[in-house]
Amino acid sequence: MKPVHQRDFHLFLSHASADKSVVVEKLFHWLTESAGLRVWYDADAIAGGSAFGSVLPQAIEQCRALVLMLSKASLHSAWVQQEYQYALVHQSQYPDFRIIPVLLEEVQPPGFMANVNNLKFPNADFDLDAADRLLKALSNFNPSLQAKLKYGRVRDIYVSRTWRDSESALADAVSLVFADADFRLIGDSRDQNIESKTRITTIMQSCGGLLAILPHRAEEASKTSPYIIDELHWAADMGIPYAVICEADGVLLPDKLQAGAAFKAILPSGASPDEVTALARKAAYALSDAWREPTHKQYVFFATDFHSEHKKRNATVRGLIERVTAMPCVIGDEIERTGSTSVQQVIVNLIKGAQLVVADITDDNLNTIYEAGIARGAGVQTVLISGSARQPPPFMLTDQQVFYYGDDVEMLGRVNKLIYPYRRRVLNHYLSQK
Repeated sequence: MKPVHQRDFHLFLSHASADKSVVVEKLFHWLTESAGLRVWYDADAIAGGSAFGSVLPQAIEQCRALVLMLSKASLHSAWVQQEYQYALVHQSQYPDFRIIPVLLEEVQPPGFMANVNNLKFPNADFDLDAADRLLKALSNFNPSLQAKLKYGRVRDIYVSRTWRDSESALADAVSLVFADADFRLIGDSRDQNIESKTRITTIMQSCGGLLAILPHRAEEASKTSPYIIDELHWAADMGIPYAVICEADGVLLPDKLQAGAAFKAILPSGASPDEVTALARKAAYALSDAWREPTHKQYVFFATDFHSEHKKRNATVRGLIERVTAMPCVIGDEIERTGSTSVQQVIVNLIKGAQLVVADITDDNLNTIYEAGIARGAGVQTVLISGSARQPPPFMLTDQQVFYYGDDVEMLGRVNKLIYPYRRRVLNHYLSQK
């Protein structure tokens, strides 16, 4: 069975047939068509002639989460009860598997779900707030880290470590110490299917340090993970300070990497948990001293209008961008002049330095079109969205695809789909759940 993060479907949509026309079908189409998520949905996924009872276990085992739509009808549905019970058993074996209850009306959630933070869709209304809450529940959302990111109070380090179950105990223990030392631990998203040096080094450049935890592997020529050694070389070449903790004497760390480390240590054979913690603290202190502001800060620039009626929507979209990408999101109306540099020039500079520009060109808004043009001229990756009726964009943008939306909920879904390739992982939340 695949690990939860590698499964083909993002979620299993559990519901009563009576609720399909009320909200479930609308939700399914939004999740798949607008938000770009893969959803296991009985009307879409079961082949004709298949017995649902025989398909259920395999279906849930292909999903990363179960969204449980709760109503009077679903609480009396034998199928929903069976899905819920199987999901509970599955979650006991795979803690990363999430069960997310959604109340369509005032009902009492079953079992321990009564004590879980339930999502509510009042009167089965799927509005902007409901859509945002659902996407939060499906993500590794940490409100404290999100606030620190928003106000520029995070110290990011890239964590190069193993994810093999047999090797994770040491990596988790060391990573926890660094998280407690007030670092934000960044890694590549675990569901990326292709290893990419360009993607990894781009993420590394946004960090002020790197932590490498090298497992002992007798079968490897280097006696450890060759991929972690590669990542250490990339960090050294970019001048990123790094700390190294090796699991055993047998790990063969190249002399160049040993000489350039801000901290390097080898765990004694049979080290106790207290010894691991003490050594990890020394490494955290050393990397804290060596940590530096990233040479290439990464952020997303959100080009949008500033109409008062869109204030809440813009804030919601900004929060989504920061959750998914783990990068700050910059909006023009918050930018101030710097010294003798005008606000306009500051905005131009920020657009040129962005990792990604999301530009809403609804109604041919001149400011956002100018900003999209600046991004294009600077070679910055740009995605265009529009709430206008489908029409060609201005001539200089006609070779760019425009993603249209009909309302705020569809806009949020579109943005989620478009920024998903830029996702990265914040490990602090993963560690807090262990």
